[in-house]
Amino acid sequence: MKLSRLLALLTLVFAVGCAGSRAYQEARDEEQLGHWDIAVMKYSRAVELDPANSQYRISYAKAKIKASQFHFEKGKTYRAAAQPELAVVELEQAVVLDNNNKYAETELRKARDEAAKAIAERTGESRMEAAKRRTRGIRARAPMLEPTSDRPINLNFPTPKPIKQIYQSLASAAGINVIFDPQLKDDNVSIVLNNVEFQTALETLMRQENHFYKVVDEHTMLIAADNPQNRKTYEDLVIRTFFLSNGDVTEVSNALRSLLQTTRISINKAENSITLRDTADKVAIAEKIIEQNDKQLSEVIVDVELLQINATKNIDIGLLLSSYSVGATLAPPGGNTNFGNPVPDGSFTWDQLKEISVRSFGFTIPSLTYTFIKNNTDAELLAKPQLRISEGQKAQLLIGDKVPIPTTTFNTGTTVGGNIVPVTSFQYQDVGIKIDVEPRVHHNREITMKLTVEVSNLNGSITVQQGQEQPIIGTRTISSNIRLKDGETNFLAGLLRTDIANGNVTIPFLGDIPILGRLLSRKKTTKSTTDLVLTLTPHIIRIPDVTDEDLTPVYVGTDANISFQGTPRIESPAGGGPFDLGRQPSVAPARPATTPPPPAGINLAPAGGPSDIFRPTPRPTPPPGGAAAPGAGAAAPQEAAIQAQTDAPAGSVSFDFDPPQLVLAPGEQKTVIVRVGGNKTLENTSIAVRFDPAVAAAVSVRPILSDGGYADSHIDPGRVIIDIPSVLNVSGTRAIAEIVLRGIAKGNSTLSFEKVPDGAGSTPIAVEVK
Repeated sequence: MKLSRLLALLTLVFAVGCAGSRAYQEARDEEQLGHWDIAVMKYSRAVELDPANSQYRISYAKAKIKASQFHFEKGKTYRAAAQPELAVVELEQAVVLDNNNKYAETELRKARDEAAKAIAERTGESRMEAAKRRTRGIRARAPMLEPTSDRPINLNFPTPKPIKQIYQSLASAAGINVIFDPQLKDDNVSIVLNNVEFQTALETLMRQENHFYKVVDEHTMLIAADNPQNRKTYEDLVIRTFFLSNGDVTEVSNALRSLLQTTRISINKAENSITLRDTADKVAIAEKIIEQNDKQLSEVIVDVELLQINATKNIDIGLLLSSYSVGATLAPPGGNTNFGNPVPDGSFTWDQLKEISVRSFGFTIPSLTYTFIKNNTDAELLAKPQLRISEGQKAQLLIGDKVPIPTTTFNTGTTVGGNIVPVTSFQYQDVGIKIDVEPRVHHNREITMKLTVEVSNLNGSITVQQGQEQPIIGTRTISSNIRLKDGETNFLAGLLRTDIANGNVTIPFLGDIPILGRLLSRKKTTKSTTDLVLTLTPHIIRIPDVTDEDLTPVYVGTDANISFQGTPRIESPAGGGPFDLGRQPSVAPARPATTPPPPAGINLAPAGGPSDIFRPTPRPTPPPGGAAAPGAGAAAPQEAAIQAQTDAPAGSVSFDFDPPQLVLAPGEQKTVIVRVGGNKTLENTSIAVRFDPAVAAAVSVRPILSDGGYADSHIDPGRVIIDIPSVLNVSGTRAIAEIVLRGIAKGNSTLSFEKVPDGAGSTPIAVEVK
């Protein structure tokens, strides 16, 4: 029993040793061929079978070092060829094979960084797209009015007063200088507005009188009658170039000419760009139109499965004669006549004719062959191509051959011996299966495909002049429009063609005898069948990125005066009125529940028309006891209201955001204006805005300093820093920066001031991503 166990153990050890030796020898063979990876695998197997063999272990370690060096050199080559992703694969293998190769680890880190940058460049937005995103909505900078007061106003002129006097009273309440066009008529008008903002009062009065104004500087505006001549005289023009990524410049420029009634458009097809010179409002509308029309085209992948089955059956049974006639020939004698004249070949003398007998003829009898042929031929053509097609483009699939078609021309310049020699050339025509597909993607993710299927094959030939043969091409064509859902399969079949030919060759009279006639006849039957089965399955891989903003209507003024967002008389770079500071005038932000009631309105209805609106009104001395001086009349409320503006507490300043609340969708971008209000001079100001980076992200930040000061800004994770080292004069309310936020994930966050100047107040806003 012990002996048998010992023998079994020895047999196992011998078998393992043989297997290890065989693996070791195979590894040495691969090593000599330079296949280092395979050699490492074989050496590993040998060490696993015989761990105690030091020779195996040493060879295994050397092979790993050699393989590591091999992959290291390949990785360096890929890095030099600007293929960092392939370099990462090779260098990772080099490090795994030899973890002591520090040089390979260094190269691997560099390759990973380069690969990450390459992937970010491919998947991220291009420099042009980033530039378009940063400049979207930015209009040409122009002077912006800066009123000293934003308190509501009561414009109470029930009795007609000169329009220029009303303008001057309204402007003086806001601390704005006003000048008039020399042609402006000073008509008497009446108007009553209660508790409205200065901008609303100004716009309402101008709409009533058909006037418009131009901002001269921060504290001066010019008022003129709204007519085409004054618009051309006073409206500033801007030039902007739009670079299109997807749209056609000719079609987009035609749309701009039609919608904006402008002709000052230049297109550059080489750069696919449009340059427009017009007013700031029209340029802003053009940007909106171009943004809505310059969408990426839809793309579709169409899976085509094509199966063509050709079947041919031949039956040829019967008697086959070498010739279906019996011939007799007589050899002509020729020779000479008795006069010595030669007799032509095929001619006979009289004596020769008399010698003709049956033995003079040679007869040809057909040979007999009996055929027994039955032949079946089946052929299949299977193709599974994929077609990637952009919307509006046509894709063509051709599976077949090019057949030469002879074409003969006659040219009088090519003559031989006075005869015109025809010149034959060949034109190649496609014969086979041709499929044309033109897709259109609908917004409900359905696809309409304009489909044309043509199946052609050679169907014999015909003989034309001078013995030339022209091929006959048989064609079957189907044209249709089909509408499918994304991933739905269309099955096209029924393109079946069957050709049957029957032939019967027999000997007259003998072939009509029953049974015997069948033996003396030959019957041939040929049947050819061609069937085509085609399936088409479209898949949508890209659709235009149409957003809610693209579907929202935009006010563009009137037909006579086209303007952006319904403010035809506003000359402001912010898109709304000159005092909006970047707000959207079409949407009134809701006031928070905790907002205190607005202050009392400023009454601009004086007891009598002011003789000089710019001359300060003398302050009456209050009588003892605090009673109002008699005879003050209606001028006292105006004086008290204007005085309340100038008596604002010095040194107070506060920071807030506009709009007061913000709602985003994931991926959507909106602009928030950072404002400062009060009456103070700030120096070396630094402001920090904090938000939740898991809910929203800051895309860009742009300081707004209308007085020519210097400012800097940068974005940190969850925070935006705005540094203004220059002097900032705060008088009233003004914008100092705009921040573009993008929604990241659903949730709520608060946009708050983490850092403001000492003694300054701040108001946060709620940011909701849903």
